[in-house]
Amino acid sequence: MDSAIKEFSERGFENASYNKIIERSGLSKGTVYYYFENKESLLKMVLNEIIEQFMSISDGLELPETKEEFWEVDCEYNRRAMNFIFENPHSGLLYILFSDDQRIHSEISDIFEQILCFRHKLIGRGQSLGVVRSDMSVETMSMIVQAIGKVLSASMIKDRGDKSKVQNDVRNFVETMCDLSVRIFTPPNK
Repeated sequence: MDSAIKEFSERGFENASYNKIIERSGLSKGTVYYYFENKESLLKMVLNEIIEQFMSISDGLELPETKEEFWEVDCEYNRRAMNFIFENPHSGLLYILFSDDQRIHSEISDIFEQILCFRHKLIGRGQSLGVVRSDMSVETMSMIVQAIGKVLSASMIKDRGDKSKVQNDVRNFVETMCDLSVRIFTPPNK
C-alpha cells in the first residue's frame, strides 16, 4: 500500500504507473494482480484506508440541538477536516476524490458518500432547526460546500512546507468556510 500511496501522491492517478507500484512494492506481478486487477482497484483500496481515517474527524462531534449550536458544529467540522488534510502525509490523495474524472468518480462513488455522511446529517439537522434553507436538497448544499472547499484548499494541499504558514492557511480556510456556509445555508429573507 505504501508504494501505491507514494506513486499516486507523486504522479497523480492518470500518470501513476501500475508497473512502478508493483516494482516499488517488491512483490511479484502475480501477487499484486491476484489482489488488485488494475490501477483503479488499487486506488480504491488506498482511498478507502484514508477515508476510514478521515471519517474519525466527526468522532465525538454531536449534531446540534439548537439553532445557536448549529454554526459552532459546522465550523468545528470544517476545522477538523482541514486539520486532517494538513496533518495527513498522504492527503494529496484526497484531492483525487475531488477530481473531475468521471471514471474515478464511478470507481469511488461509495467512498465519496461516506465522506459526505456527517455533512449530510448536519445540513439535515440545520433544516429541521430552521437555520438552514430548505429550498435546496441536502445533497445539493453538500456538493456546493464541497466544491467551495476544493477551490479554497487546492493551493494549500500542494504547498505544505512551512508549518506556521499551514496553520495560518487552515485558520483562514476555516474562517472563510464558516462565513460562506452562513451565507449559503441561511434561508432567504433572514
